[in-house]
Amino acid sequence: MDRRHFMALAGATVAGAALTPAATLQELVLVLVEPGSRATSGDDLTIASLGRRVADVERAYQACEYDTVVAQLPALLDRIKAGDQFLAGDDRRRLAGLASQAHHVAAGVLLKLNNPGMASVAADRSIDAARRSEDPVMLGASARIVTHTLMASGQMDAAHSYASSRADDLSGELLGPEPGSLSVYGALLLRGASAAGKAENASAARTLLDEAEETALRLGDQGNHNWTAFGTANVFAHRMAVEISLGNAGNAIDYLRRIELDQLGIVERRVVVCIDAARAYSQWGKHDQALSALRAAEQVSSTALRLRPVAKEVVHQIRSTGPASVQPGLRDLVERVGIAA
Repeated sequence: MDRRHFMALAGATVAGAALTPAATLQELVLVLVEPGSRATSGDDLTIASLGRRVADVERAYQACEYDTVVAQLPALLDRIKAGDQFLAGDDRRRLAGLASQAHHVAAGVLLKLNNPGMASVAADRSIDAARRSEDPVMLGASARIVTHTLMASGQMDAAHSYASSRADDLSGELLGPEPGSLSVYGALLLRGASAAGKAENASAARTLLDEAEETALRLGDQGNHNWTAFGTANVFAHRMAVEISLGNAGNAIDYLRRIELDQLGIVERRVVVCIDAARAYSQWGKHDQALSALRAAEQVSSTALRLRPVAKEVVHQIRSTGPASVQPGLRDLVERVGIAA
């Protein structure tokens, strides 16, 4: 894949934001650990209002606008806590679903900001709220972030086992081709496949990927149902990542070439694919293409590129093994993006 293709993958440039100030991040940590809420019944605690605010942080997260997410989450989580005191019946169950989603986002952004301990706390809050919602699809969605936190702590076998088990539970609840259910099920399979790949369990990873691809074909679109960005393009992206984990760079590039670039509509997904392309090309010894892929990731979101530890690994690999011809461009990118050595 040449530079033109990488630029198509990158799409429109997304301005990079500064890292979240420590004081703002502290507000998020405090609202996660404090048992009470400062909000009152006089605040806007309707399901409709809170639902809009949860959707706002979901969109910001998928756009890699992490500063915005961290700035908005404390007040949102505070109001969700208050709503649990003032709402009842079906509204309270719906509120639990919103709480699960909001804590899912909190865990995700905390992982991005290299705070796995608090991310685990937020993931626990997410799964607890999902249980209170009595919605099996919400429980499956929340299981994805629990799997992610297990992976972040290096527990790949446990992450694979957990995701596979929760996917089995969810499959028993699928009564028809409902897009939200299928998307959550497929996305959970992909998360389990990623963990299996990192554990070098090729058979398990490919089995999950095959099931995910069948689910994507059953779904039949590339939507963002339940904030999963699930579809065939995402399945190919995960196949590529798994092949990289297994040391099969050539196979990974084959999958990269099968990705429909215009179907990767989510900024976060495009960044991941660009970085994974860089990993594959670097592993394959094609350092010019690896650098082009990193530049494409920068064009999508320099913030997301800077915050991903795997990007630092690729930079180190290119610096260590790449020819002299790529080193000036690599240095320029590292300085421009602010990737730590």
